[in-house]
Amino acid sequence: MYYFIPAWFKNNERSFYNVAKPWYRDSKKIEFDDSINQIKMFEQAGTAVKLLIIGYMPNLRSFLQRQELDETAYLSIFDELQGISLQGTRRIMVNDLKFPTDAEFVYTPFRIMVYHKEQLYAKVDVGTLGEILTVTRPTKQYVFDDRGFLSSILYTTAEGTPLRQEYLNLAGEVRFIEDLQSGKVQIAPAFLKNFKYSEYENIQALVTEKFNQFLQQVTNDDAFVLAAGGQRTKLALELINSPKIIMSYFTGRNKELAPLQVEPVAKAYLAVADTQATADLIAPLYPAEKIKVVTPFDTRLRLGHSQRLAKDWLLFLVDEIAASALDQALSQILELMRQQPKLGLELGVFRRDDVNLHNLRAQILAKAPDFKVTLPGDEKEAENQLEEKKYAGEVHLFYLDTENEIVRALDRARVLIDLGTPPDLYAQIAAISAGVPQIVLHAEQLVEHEKNGLVLQGDINNLTKAIKYYTQELKYWNEAMMYAVAKISELTGGNLAKRWQTWLEQSE
Repeated sequence: MYYFIPAWFKNNERSFYNVAKPWYRDSKKIEFDDSINQIKMFEQAGTAVKLLIIGYMPNLRSFLQRQELDETAYLSIFDELQGISLQGTRRIMVNDLKFPTDAEFVYTPFRIMVYHKEQLYAKVDVGTLGEILTVTRPTKQYVFDDRGFLSSILYTTAEGTPLRQEYLNLAGEVRFIEDLQSGKVQIAPAFLKNFKYSEYENIQALVTEKFNQFLQQVTNDDAFVLAAGGQRTKLALELINSPKIIMSYFTGRNKELAPLQVEPVAKAYLAVADTQATADLIAPLYPAEKIKVVTPFDTRLRLGHSQRLAKDWLLFLVDEIAASALDQALSQILELMRQQPKLGLELGVFRRDDVNLHNLRAQILAKAPDFKVTLPGDEKEAENQLEEKKYAGEVHLFYLDTENEIVRALDRARVLIDLGTPPDLYAQIAAISAGVPQIVLHAEQLVEHEKNGLVLQGDINNLTKAIKYYTQELKYWNEAMMYAVAKISELTGGNLAKRWQTWLEQSE
């Protein structure tokens, strides 16, 4: 059995409290990481896999569903602590909740404001599927589990300072209370028989008790894969005595060496890094023979759809590029679109607060007033027009709020252009997964020049030439796709599981 301990929903203030943020509070909603990729690869190989969830994650099943891991077996320490054995999901909707009969509801896309007698009564945060996440009152917040029950109640001061959290069972009974001022945890009298002590120094001590009970079932044949970084990983490393411990390092999570040095990594038999740069970062922690590089990829993407489309769409990510460089790049692309009418341009933006689509459209129209430049929703307006105006080129502007939107955009893209420093990590992984060649400004670990993309060597003036390389004939584009196929085949069909097993045997 391979046990995976992920580092999802990291919380710097409360290490074991991992409640998902509503999407609108997160400037970049990228959830994909090394653990997700590894679990999928092992499951495809038919290898026994189980997730170990050490933190409090009431939204776990919704997250697993988004990542197509909803069939993955898991053990939740907090389920054990709260006495919950329920499986599956059941969405709680607003109609399931009790509010004053004369309450008024004001709906926004992902939050509902509840007013009573012209005063704000509650704020209801809603997930992307319409499910209730939390209901916030002036001095308390109700936290709902995605299996359809009230999971805990967070009490605060009127100013919002956390005071204590009550954790409930399915019957709504309090099992234990965490004092958020002192850190101490008190067990409810009715459930003392389920725990060793009536009081614990902190939530980690309570988690440790249940985690140790689980570890009594583990054999020396079982392997543990720990996502490096954070208090949960440190605790797991301290408690696990298996001879097969694999530490996994991911660029999106592990950017500095100092936080990783506090983890007792000497117990690890293997360290897996997602890029050579990450491998170089952790080199001081391990003997060289223990470090292996495995590039992750996202199995939600499919190869080679763009050649079926009438246009060759360029997907240009503009978040991390300087204004002057963006203007220079747009000038080149728009001019090339006049020369190659088959080209279309799609500009994707991750951070709504940083890039205004209307301003971006005005910038493009100033350069190309005879182009059709659309924003989200413009297509519906166009349907009502009797005559379709002819344009010299077509540009689409949109926000990329979720990973699935990036997946859809790459599914139709002929080339990904990301001139940011650094480029977006998930977009790079997704492009490899879809076999889409990438154009980047500087050398990157995930872009191999003239294999799965082109490096502009720091000179944006090379952009036109790079786009032509992949759009004027199929040869180089096909080579990039076949290179991606070869890379992906190294990790699928059981190959990744076999490689890990071989590495573990070599380390023994």
